[in-house]
Amino acid sequence: STPQLGMGRWLVCRWWLWLLWLTGVAQGVVLELTTRNFDAKLRENSDAHFLVEFYAPWCGHCQMLAPVLEDLSERVGSDVIVAKVDATAHMALARRFNVHGFPSLFFLRAHSSEVRIYEGGRAVDSFMFYLKGGWKQTEALSFMQSPYGPSGRIKGLVIAIGNLVLDTRDWLKQSFGISSAGAYAAMGGSAFVLFIVFITILAFGGFDPAPRNDHEHAHRD
Repeated sequence: STPQLGMGRWLVCRWWLWLLWLTGVAQGVVLELTTRNFDAKLRENSDAHFLVEFYAPWCGHCQMLAPVLEDLSERVGSDVIVAKVDATAHMALARRFNVHGFPSLFFLRAHSSEVRIYEGGRAVDSFMFYLKGGWKQTEALSFMQSPYGPSGRIKGLVIAIGNLVLDTRDWLKQSFGISSAGAYAAMGGSAFVLFIVFITILAFGGFDPAPRNDHEHAHRD
């Protein structure tokens, strides 16, 4: 009966854990952000502060920090979201934040475009102190340095376009079995056609097709 009792307790514990996860009571999940969902996730959670880590899978310090951030995400309230970004997979977003080393941590204030670089300790208590108000003692990035400023957005856009070109090249190679040179040629031809269409629209977009009433003009003269 003892093994059966132990199995019963195990099942009850598993059931409660599943129920907590289902109802959203259980926390401790570090949100994964990408180039595509970054702005949308911030809008969806505009009432919360964000602590965002940019990491690389091969980075030893990032691997050591991972369990700390998971523990932190369990302790913070609903007004703080702990998130992470794989900078090697989402270079456009990393470039937008001007990331040069790993891990890089940023604090994004709720209801604001303010961004701060986190440079405190890597223990849970240090993070908790910062998130509970310690961030007020640090300076936010200037508008020109901010990822929301023109420089940050342009950097991100350039990298995003480059990634789009590479993704399109790979899709053409896999879908049609052509070489990289052929894929680039196809993209170049498509871009040329779109350019011609754009120029045509600019040239004739302002043309008024309504017939001219020469008799009316002659009468006025």
